[in-house]
Amino acid sequence: MIINRRCWQIISMGYMLCIATFSVAAEHFIPPPAPEGLKWGWQAAVQFKLNSSHLGTTEKTVLTQVAQQLIQHKEVTVLLTGHTDNTGDVEYNRQLSLKRVHAVKQYLIKKGVFVARVQQQAVGENSPVASNRCKNDRQRNRRVDIAFYPPNAPLPSVTINMGYDTQPNVGECKTNS
Repeated sequence: MIINRRCWQIISMGYMLCIATFSVAAEHFIPPPAPEGLKWGWQAAVQFKLNSSHLGTTEKTVLTQVAQQLIQHKEVTVLLTGHTDNTGDVEYNRQLSLKRVHAVKQYLIKKGVFVARVQQQAVGENSPVASNRCKNDRQRNRRVDIAFYPPNAPLPSVTINMGYDTQPNVGECKTNS
């Protein structure tokens, strides 16, 4: 358990005000049972076209369903993780993954999800689910992963399996296109 303590001395009143926050290291956190009808961890991913952060009709349908689940289960935190393929400059890809996360976050907020429940991170090309060796695999890497976590859960630096689900399977290329 990690304990953070901050104190302020209020001299004129003769006392000290301290606030302590407690957090549990990820390796020691045991998640509570998920609400009925939900699972913790990876839920879905929305895909993006090359060099785009635009949400299409299919992506909006997925996100509307995610928003409905979040509105129904107010105790759930959502983690959005933006990704890109490996074409382009590393910094450009990081910025593009941030734009993708922002587009998803704004859509969820527009649908009624409270902003404080939406956590985000952008990892660019650093966490692919596919090889990037062909067009189809690069497409699978242009995504925002959506994961549900319990309140006060330590959020991972990338979306990980919390023991209740599986990540998407890695694709195999038949060509080098």
